[in-house]
Amino acid sequence: MRFLDSPGFKDGSTKLTVLVRNTDYAEKFKSMGVEVAVGSIADEELITRLSAAADVVLSMVGEIGCGISEVMLTSPGGSQ
Repeated sequence: MRFLDSPGFKDGSTKLTVLVRNTDYAEKFKSMGVEVAVGSIADEELITRLSAAADVVLSMVGEIGCGISEVMLTSPGGSQ
């Protein structure tokens, strides 16, 4: 089952927020009912705020050397 087809997502009890750089992608995600933040993974304040508000954070950015994992883990509500 796809997450977007899950009962929790459909009834609004579970939400999904994605971070995108491209506003065209933002509109596509919004049309699927996904919450969107437009910005950069290099924006530590934004990453900290989004990570603190999340129960789970999945990063699909790969190894780019900006320290994003450390920012997510040390944000309020993070694992450390």
